[in-house]
Amino acid sequence: MPSIGVPWIKAKIDTGARTSALHAYEQQEFTRDGIPHVSFEVHPLQHSDDAAHRTELPIVDRRVIRSSSGHTEERIVVRIPITLCG
Repeated sequence: MPSIGVPWIKAKIDTGARTSALHAYEQQEFTRDGIPHVSFEVHPLQHSDDAAHRTELPIVDRRVIRSSSGHTEERIVVRIPITLCG
């Protein structure tokens, strides 16, 4: 995700999904010029915040997600261009 300053991140592909999820830490919502934004941290290294990177993006949408156990939660949607395999 070089577009937000994260050169690499461990990921898996869900071929049945229409969108992808990114675990975001320390989320803070705010408004800039009348547009809702979210600031958050990305941790490329699992179980470590050594390479943590903070970014902020416009909020595109909010979606209610239901887990396989039936628990629902609202999640923020942002757009992040990615590069695969160089």
